Amino acid sequence: MSPSLSEALLAALLSSWPSLLLDGLLLFLLLCAVLYAVRLSRAVSAIHRGKAELAWLFARFAENIARAEKLLTELKRSALESQEGYLRRKEETDSLKGDLDYLIEKGNRLADQLEESIGMAKETASAAKRKHPRHENITPRLETRRANPASAKLSSGENSRESSRESLKETLGRNTTSATEASVGIPNLHNLR
Repeated sequence: MSPSLSEALLAALLSSWPSLLLDGLLLFLLLCAVLYAVRLSRAVSAIHRGKAELAWLFARFAENIARAEKLLTELKRSALESQEGYLRRKEETDSLKGDLDYLIEKGNRLADQLEESIGMAKETASAAKRKHPRHENITPRLETRRANPASAKLSSGENSRESSRESLKETLGRNTTSATEASVGIPNLHNLR
């Protein structure tokens, strides 16, 4: 029995070897599919993790965009305020510049007029000295009269010609003094140009 049983088994094996080979091949393919499914599952879970990270990154990106838009709006508002302030200050500065230009021009004209007046007064005084050199000592008498008006009333007995000369000298002296005081009050107007 044993030989016949082993022979029967061998005969059954030999007759079914193509089916066993096919079963072995299917088993190998199933094992490969399981391994591939495990790898695919890991890849899918990595994609899901990556998808979650990507969603988090997109959310952060959207937040950063919103923050950048807000900052740009604030920057534009600040730039407009700065521009308005600059334009306001520029208008004020232009107005002040116009005023200063006017004052400088007016001061220069006054200085020119004062120089002309002083020059004319000096010319008149020098012409009067050249015409009447013997009356050079009139100036001390005029100064005494200015200091003491009562003495001026006492000397009213002088002749009219001499008193007119003295009044002319006094007038010229006043013009020269006021011109000198005015030129001291407005120093260096020509240097401001």
